[in-house]
Amino acid sequence: MNIDQVNRDRDATPIVFLGMLILGVLALCAGLILHYERSVMYGIAIGCVPTGAVGAVLAVYVSRWAARKRPDWVQEKRNAMDERSVQIRHNAGYAAFWALFVYVCLYTLLSPTQLLQAVSHTAFGIATIYVMTVAYWTAVFVYSRKN
Repeated sequence: MNIDQVNRDRDATPIVFLGMLILGVLALCAGLILHYERSVMYGIAIGCVPTGAVGAVLAVYVSRWAARKRPDWVQEKRNAMDERSVQIRHNAGYAAFWALFVYVCLYTLLSPTQLLQAVSHTAFGIATIYVMTVAYWTAVFVYSRKN
């Protein structure tokens, strides 16, 4: 396997960063040209443009560097996309989604009561991120042990 095969693999990391770059440029255009929510659009552009540009360059550079330093890395990367791993991640995402759905439903049902009235939206958002992460990785662990 050569280095060019790394770029042909299903690595979406540079695409995600390029998407951020495009989003930042579009936000900058919306703020400068259309005068739509200038301060918000500037903030989005300031966050997305550097992250997208630097991230895309680093993602491509690091993948090429890793392929040169460790030729077995390409095979490891290809093995991560095998059918079993894809199925485990799919099932884990499914389970994590429904766990989060139940979590949000319980919060919605209990929020009018005195029990959860003091919880702010920020705290709820942060807790939601933690619950989703823990649910996903727990499901990945459980499904990888099952098969």
